[in-house]
Amino acid sequence: MLVQKFNSFRRDVNFSSVIGIGKFDGLHVGHQKIISSILKISKKIGATPSMFIIKNYPTSFVLMEWEQKIKMIEKSGIEVCLWADFKDIKFLSDTEFLEKLYLLLNFKAVCVGSNFKFGHNRSGDIDYLNKWAGQKGVSVHLHSPVRVEGRIVSSTVIKELISRADFKMVRRMLGRWYGVAGLCIHGYRIGRMIGFPTINLELKNWNSPLSHGVYICVVKKNEQFYKGVLFYGKSETFGLPVSFEIHIIDSNIPDTYGDDFFVFPLKKIRQVRKFQSASNLVERIKKDIIEAKNFFSEFNLTEFKKECKI
Repeated sequence: MLVQKFNSFRRDVNFSSVIGIGKFDGLHVGHQKIISSILKISKKIGATPSMFIIKNYPTSFVLMEWEQKIKMIEKSGIEVCLWADFKDIKFLSDTEFLEKLYLLLNFKAVCVGSNFKFGHNRSGDIDYLNKWAGQKGVSVHLHSPVRVEGRIVSSTVIKELISRADFKMVRRMLGRWYGVAGLCIHGYRIGRMIGFPTINLELKNWNSPLSHGVYICVVKKNEQFYKGVLFYGKSETFGLPVSFEIHIIDSNIPDTYGDDFFVFPLKKIRQVRKFQSASNLVERIKKDIIEAKNFFSEFNLTEFKKECKI
């Protein structure tokens, strides 16, 4: 798949495409429906399946980090993915925005959500898109919001579900288990001192909606999967700042500072709390690990691995 910033793309004279346009934050089941439409129409008319996505869109949370999004788009079958930083396009009028994309991608069809807005101050809407497309001979394919158990699937709804640790519903709306990416960093080594060494991560998912707490999780590194217990929050017992750290159960991972990890929270065990002593904390951690082991005794890790080959 060709991934390129929009203002550096130069197409072949015979190039034509079918495109989807948007932020595609989370690539949830609604977005996947749009991608399926792009692929189907492209095959039918003999054009290149393409997407235009926006990077660094001003938002209070990010459901997935950029590299993960690109990998998933490539895996879907999209062949050309152009992107733009929001700051580089935010002052384009609705007409300027469409004309620029049309010049770049020579699209014969466009696939968007039925609430699609574009252009400076979101001045462009579906009515304008239809009018503009009609003049160009471009077909417009609108996709109504997808519903799961009566709720419209959206990044905002998924954020709320993640914050409430409703990971089963999140899975249904995303079409996969939710996970966060992180870079292994040096921690305070408190876990090692009390008998529970941890992997400390610096999150790549900027401002993840995951709430502070203790979770049962699966950790992925280099296509290997490990069972774990995740602590995310401030260590009130030791007076330490917010950390994101995982204790691996029944296994060992060698020192891997600077390596990439992916963490899938599966169930929230409890809130973060302050313990009267380190020994009290140790006893609580032992109980957390027992709960995690009981959970994994009934959890189909084999199927999980198949689903989470990102």
